[in-house]
Amino acid sequence: MVVRAVHRRGIRGLLWAVKSVSLVLLGPVMLIGGFPLMPLGGLAACPFTVPFLLCQVCPLRCAFSLLRPWLFATLVASSTLLGRTFCGLLCPFGLLSSLLHRGSLNRGAARPLRLLRYILAALLLYLMLEAALITLGLKPLSGLWLPLHIHRRGLLPLKLALILLFLIASISLYRPWCEYLCPFGLLLSLSNRLSLLHLERGEGCTGCDACLRVCPTGGRFDSEDCYRCLDCYASCDPGALHLRWRR
Repeated sequence: MVVRAVHRRGIRGLLWAVKSVSLVLLGPVMLIGGFPLMPLGGLAACPFTVPFLLCQVCPLRCAFSLLRPWLFATLVASSTLLGRTFCGLLCPFGLLSSLLHRGSLNRGAARPLRLLRYILAALLLYLMLEAALITLGLKPLSGLWLPLHIHRRGLLPLKLALILLFLIASISLYRPWCEYLCPFGLLLSLSNRLSLLHLERGEGCTGCDACLRVCPTGGRFDSEDCYRCLDCYASCDPGALHLRWRR
């Protein structure tokens, strides 16, 4: 029993360390573009229509634009190795949302709302194409980018209000933005089926359901819904869950 307790505490401590470092270091970079008191970029002060898409031509050169190649490499590497682990361990907004949560895990709650993620993902891919054309000095495909760019300052209060609204909703709903709207999470979820490593039950599983009690997806380890937060792995006894190479 002592060995099992030490095993669980050790893994939980390691996971919390990773989450804390990401929240403290990456959070301010994504929100305001760095660590000073005045916003330099990020969600709060990006001069472009959609943040994070035109960093290579941005005049502000905030910390996010400098870190973006490394973040992209981390995203690709983590998704290839373990799937959607960026969502579960590194995304600052998702981590803050899960810390605020005080209700029950909303397993399968309002699942039809998840269709909104596909709409936002299609819109995001379209805007990424527009951003690529602008970077190349070409005209955008339609009039969508221009009005968004013209009214970007007026849209900022709405953007910040939506962030606050989702954080407040996180108290009763588990990660509502991630569950129902995040287009990046939807795209990353595809890697759960293709990652080199995956979770599976081992011979040491006693059927105690400790993993199910902490899992926001109800223990669907290899599904697209899994955040790869590894809370289930940290809650189980040694040998109950394994990270194995996919065959």
